[in-house]
Amino acid sequence: MALEPPSEEENRKSQSTAVSMKKFMATKISKSSAGQKAIAHFLGAQGTTIIHSLQQAATKDVGEARAKQLIENVYVLACKGKVLFDSKLITPANTKEFINPINQLAISVFLMLEAKKKQPAKKADVTSVALKFAQMEVMLLNLLKPLIKEKNQAKVSDTVKYFGGPGFLDLLVNDMTYHEYKTTLHRNLKLLINERLEEADLMSPPRLCKKQGCNSEALEEDGKFAGSHYCANHHEEQMKVFLTEPTVHHFLVENGFDYEPFVSMAEKAFPPNSRLLYRGCANYTDASPNIRRIFAEGIFEKYLASNATHPVTCLSEACFADIHKNLRSGDPALFEPCMKELTALFTPIYKQHFMGSEAFKDYCATRKLEKS
Repeated sequence: MALEPPSEEENRKSQSTAVSMKKFMATKISKSSAGQKAIAHFLGAQGTTIIHSLQQAATKDVGEARAKQLIENVYVLACKGKVLFDSKLITPANTKEFINPINQLAISVFLMLEAKKKQPAKKADVTSVALKFAQMEVMLLNLLKPLIKEKNQAKVSDTVKYFGGPGFLDLLVNDMTYHEYKTTLHRNLKLLINERLEEADLMSPPRLCKKQGCNSEALEEDGKFAGSHYCANHHEEQMKVFLTEPTVHHFLVENGFDYEPFVSMAEKAFPPNSRLLYRGCANYTDASPNIRRIFAEGIFEKYLASNATHPVTCLSEACFADIHKNLRSGDPALFEPCMKELTALFTPIYKQHFMGSEAFKDYCATRKLEKS
């Protein structure tokens, strides 16, 4: 007697059971390093430091046991979130609407802390930031309600209400005895924001078209076609320009930015860190006005300051001086002279070492869309 394949309903139940088991295991192991690993996955090293600082501040406010439970909530929810992402129960389409609110929330907290640092005697009004946290709570619950149990929904609400509530925010920002935690939060939030901005967003890049304002799905790999960071229309539009005039700009900030053969060549032949500086400058130009000043300072501190962590030393003195003079202007054209100098430097190297190579030809051949 032949075995019948499982029905669609049985497959659905099987998948649901598997995901439930993964979420159960995530809960059980989150008290170990798994919770921290999930936080690091979403927010990087700065996120781990921020969570630790928040736990210390909460301990001072509500005691060790309550603070530990609140942070445990964060770790549990981070683990469950990662399971839901990995299982594709939460998709880029679900989360794209979170990008702008998360951007604005992170920047609002940073600007509030920065204003307090500059004027420590002036009491900060935390109301608008608390309101953004309340809005984020509603959005999170709307997303997660169909996917997590009521007890975990309550953990989301409890955790956001505490850390984003006016009571805790007022202590953290205005109480001088919280200065250590506030300073750590300010420093690491700035690093986190600048790191995400350099990658064009505060969240990990979704598999949606990278063209600003486009909600279409990015093209997936299909046979000879290698896939794209853009939808069909924007990919074809970009490639038409590139194949007519194949400039280095395409491999610095457009669809070819992560093409390994180019990246490998650039790391060997371009001045140290210069490719990353160019990309950061391009993303600064496209950034919204309210974050340009923070972004500009981050780029300068990382690449151009005397104590830069990733120094770039190939720019002219005039270019450097002009950037330094206008660093806080918020001018979208602030880094244009820098990008022009870098382009002039990169182009002959690109033409000599990459254009015409087999890797270049392969890139062009595998990014062409077949005409239907």
